[in-house]
Amino acid sequence: MATIDQQQNLGRFGELVLANRELHDQLRATANEADFVALAVQLGAEHGCEFAATVVQAAINEKRRAWLERWL
Repeated sequence: MATIDQQQNLGRFGELVLANRELHDQLRATANEADFVALAVQLGAEHGCEFAATVVQAAINEKRRAWLERWL
């Protein structure tokens, strides 16, 4: 289970990605979801925002579920 700190770190990292075109481009260049998750964890740690792959995957799943609920 993700800690609140990890979720907050993911949120902070998301803000960094939105503000940094290079980070954004690196993540967009991933070939698949597994590579995206692994790179997000790596880049997050490099930028002082440590979180587990499970936290990233849970966020992806939540966003996907919210999108489906909105459009179905």
